[in-house]
Amino acid sequence: MVLIQDILTDVKVQTPSYEMEKEYIDFTPNNQCLEKMYRRLELEKNISGLGLSLVVPLSHLDSERLYYNEDKQKNKNTKKDLVGGKEKEWYEPFQDQFYTFAASSPITTIHVATGTTIYLLKTFGVIDCDKLLYHSSKTFFPRFQLHRAVTNNFVLGQTLYEVGRRIYNLVTYGGKLEKYINGKGDTIRNKKVYIQGVQRLKEDGTVKSNSEWLLTDNKYLRMNAQMVGLIIASDYITSGLGIFTRKSKPYSILGSLEVALTFMYTLIEDESNSQFMGMFTVPPFFMPIFVGFTSGSSVYTILKGLIVGGIMASYMDIRRSDGEKVTQYLSRTSSDFWELRHLLIKTMKKIPALNVVITEIENTLARYNIYIEEVKRVVMKEPGEILNLAENIKERLIKLQNETNPGLAASSSTMNNDVIKTEISTSDDKKKN
Repeated sequence: MVLIQDILTDVKVQTPSYEMEKEYIDFTPNNQCLEKMYRRLELEKNISGLGLSLVVPLSHLDSERLYYNEDKQKNKNTKKDLVGGKEKEWYEPFQDQFYTFAASSPITTIHVATGTTIYLLKTFGVIDCDKLLYHSSKTFFPRFQLHRAVTNNFVLGQTLYEVGRRIYNLVTYGGKLEKYINGKGDTIRNKKVYIQGVQRLKEDGTVKSNSEWLLTDNKYLRMNAQMVGLIIASDYITSGLGIFTRKSKPYSILGSLEVALTFMYTLIEDESNSQFMGMFTVPPFFMPIFVGFTSGSSVYTILKGLIVGGIMASYMDIRRSDGEKVTQYLSRTSSDFWELRHLLIKTMKKIPALNVVITEIENTLARYNIYIEEVKRVVMKEPGEILNLAENIKERLIKLQNETNPGLAASSSTMNNDVIKTEISTSDDKKKN
């Protein structure tokens, strides 16, 4: 039987090693290391005083678990969700971002989801997209397939690239524009409202119902419907009420709508250049044009989208960051482009080959302008001059030719004098004979 006195006599107190403490200092902050060192010395003192060094060897105190278990437990607790009490899965941050985007841009989310579903059904041969696209003679008279006016907006494309590019543009520009017009929505964390937005609130502070939030009281949806109506009306009128497009293929008006949304987005985000697909830096004004050309849209489609977007932005009084109205901005920009056109033409004329081409184009435009001005003058102002219309046009064309080519005019006048002298001499010879 071992006596307590013998145990206490054989106790050997191990002096803390400086190298060991220095190693821990290198890996932990100074205040934590000192606190743990004091705890270790106090524990050694208590064990030695009780004579338990044989039962609890002091060498076990050098285990790093004594120093790091507590920190690991703290780090493990920080990874846990404060609400659910469990660690987050890898997909939960993306899930929170998706729910937040859907809460702020529900119309864009529904648009993208419906378009993606239609593309998948078309890929598997379930539906025929040609029956959903817009066609002036099929949508209205004589077939009256009115659903085409709505469903064509959800056909994002025929290929995966077209669908992906349309989704990117709708999310990037349409989603941010929707948040600007309707107000910011709720911020979602762990499928719960973390920060409440203003989009689901009425002007009096009451909460909107789901139908009011998505349909009846949604400014962005109403704006899109109005722009679609303007685009379809312009297409129907320019197609001669569907007469000139009966043999054409159905198409989607989403190209013009996409340009219009991008144009309105560049009005509110005008302070810095925009990133197109994260690779190209594009000035705000050129962004809708760049989007239109990369989608394969024609100049007519891009121009139509710019006009519709400008009309809607002016109607909704969307202003730039400095308070400038859309009409003022477009007037200033168009005058800048007109001056840039003069400068560009003046520079290109310094090249001889281009000088000939540009001069010929300018002369042609000037001749057509003479025709238009004379016809307009006779129709609007002086109807009695209709008999002299051809003579007046001829005189102005000769005057234009003399102004543009004075050398050619002098040579032509000399030629005319020679012809007259020749005719006179010929007539004199005939008289003598």
